[in-house]
Amino acid sequence: HPSIKLVEFKYGKEEWNLLHVAANHCSFKMISALEEFGMKWSDQAKDGSTPLTIAAQKDCLQALSYWKEQGADFK
Repeated sequence: HPSIKLVEFKYGKEEWNLLHVAANHCSFKMISALEEFGMKWSDQAKDGSTPLTIAAQKDCLQALSYWKEQGADFK
């Protein structure tokens, strides 16, 4: 993959990364693309949220199913 700085992007006072934003918009295509660059469902933002918790709050079933297959901890 080409080297990109997007994985270092932080959004808002919560300091979400792009995977948090993709989960917030239930964008599975973006979620899977960002994971190819090393972002993970367990990445924690300043506010303690993870893409997994955001996807759960938004009922993003495709993302939740995908992460469950990857061993995501739903506790």
